[in-house]
Amino acid sequence: MKSKFILVSCIPLLFLSGCGSNSNFTENASSFTSSEQPSSSGEKTTKVTKGLIKLKEGFKAKMTYIASNSSFSSSVAKEIVLISTTNKQIFASRDLAFDSHQEIVDNGTPFEFFSRDSKGLLYKEGLNSKNNVINDYRFSNGAYYDSVYSNPFEVLDENNLNLNDEGDYNIPVSFSRYLVTFFGLDVSSFQDRELEYSTISFLGADASKIELKYKAKETYAFSFALEFEETGEFEFTERQPYEDDGTDKTKLKSAFEKLSGKNYTMALSIKGGSMNLISSRKWKLYFQGEKIFVDQDLFSSIPGLSDGDYLLQNDATDVFSAYIYDSDRYLFKKAQERVSYDDELMDTAPSMDFFTLNRDSTYTVPSSLAYCLFDALEPKLARFDLYTLGATGISVSLDDNILPVITSTFEYSTGLTDIGTVVISFSNVGTTELPEYVANSISQD
Repeated sequence: MKSKFILVSCIPLLFLSGCGSNSNFTENASSFTSSEQPSSSGEKTTKVTKGLIKLKEGFKAKMTYIASNSSFSSSVAKEIVLISTTNKQIFASRDLAFDSHQEIVDNGTPFEFFSRDSKGLLYKEGLNSKNNVINDYRFSNGAYYDSVYSNPFEVLDENNLNLNDEGDYNIPVSFSRYLVTFFGLDVSSFQDRELEYSTISFLGADASKIELKYKAKETYAFSFALEFEETGEFEFTERQPYEDDGTDKTKLKSAFEKLSGKNYTMALSIKGGSMNLISSRKWKLYFQGEKIFVDQDLFSSIPGLSDGDYLLQNDATDVFSAYIYDSDRYLFKKAQERVSYDDELMDTAPSMDFFTLNRDSTYTVPSSLAYCLFDALEPKLARFDLYTLGATGISVSLDDNILPVITSTFEYSTGLTDIGTVVISFSNVGTTELPEYVANSISQD
């Protein structure tokens, strides 16, 4: 994906055991000696202790990571918010960018928000297709918030710090490496390099910056910095509905509304990228109002009944049952599934706030919001959380009948990463009937 924060479980903090002893801080250069102490115990108590307490309540910071060796080079900049008070636990991040001078620039990327529910479970604060804020658990895979986003400064106290000649404080490099890992980044290729510094700076009673740097040698370079903008308790606006950009979406809204009668034929194709990491599929779905027929294998055969084709119909209990075609018996056999007709329909009234009208008369959705609409625009049978979580874009054009043609892209990986495409189009609106060869087949309980 273009912008994605990787969930990482907090690594064990065994490396900090005993770090209250200065002798444990052996990775630092010779200037980091156990004899260095603050100029007075009062300074440490008022400035350092209060500063660390505020960090444990929360912080907003800009993080930069610049690393290179003989095999790779990486530059990452993010804005991070972590609030860890009794009443609120939030982790939010957004991508920043570097200009040609390696200075941070704001590229307008929105924050991604992760929070903790009353049971301690992690969820993403997302938006649904109506542009309402929801708790989305698909991104967390049942993880507990504290296992991923515990405040890293909980393990740091004044006994871990030593005042240096520059007026900053040396901190254990093991803790600095932990911070790098906490933000989903890598330090393993550099931790055996000669250390230049691992420090934390204060302005008054506020922490101002943490820096970790290894000495450069040939193609090797490494620096990490966490520059604090706010610490302690501070105001922060959480996830909000997306604001409409003001472009005219009247035609698009009308095109979706044409499908609200629940009677249409949908052509759906899922195509793998150039690496062919997934199998391409092509379906045709007939929404007849009382029944849905899904012809699933049009890439490999001509239209007609074949194993695996679905017939969904309303039975006597007013619940739609699934029937799967059995080519050996030439009939549909009732499956265990119970389905909802409405679940299989496309959302015909998604929020127009997500869309932007382009000069070529197409409509697009910002890549960071593609997941909000991705699975609302396709039938439940075709939905895969893997595709939704990897959503990279949605584009809609209008065909000659002023009906939407939806092209969605998603990123997927099996070790290698590729881009897949879903294309959905519509026909026979209001006149769709099941094919005769389906109507003539016998469904069997």
